[in-house]
Amino acid sequence: MLNACIAQNIRFYRKIKNLSQFQLAELAGILEKTVTRAESGKIEIKLSVLEKISNALDIPLFKLFIPENNKNNLINTNLENIKMQLETLNNTKLTALGKIISAIDELK
Repeated sequence: MLNACIAQNIRFYRKIKNLSQFQLAELAGILEKTVTRAESGKIEIKLSVLEKISNALDIPLFKLFIPENNKNNLINTNLENIKMQLETLNNTKLTALGKIISAIDELK
């Protein structure tokens, strides 16, 4: 159960970062087959390897252990916090924020 959760999270965060298994392995300083095995969920991965993977994904280690349903709760909580913060902005600040988001989007 835990291995499956970790496997799902490694795959989830790797895809968010738009990385292949090979690229993640290179960033983490591990073999590609280690990433493949970690994402299979069939074997137990050493904590030291999970630390390398979380560092390469630029996420805290604990995020690899959060089951999917809890992750959705965290996302919803973060979205609510963002919504509350946006509601406090005046039109000038909202316009500036829109320009920043557009500029970031153009960099993609």
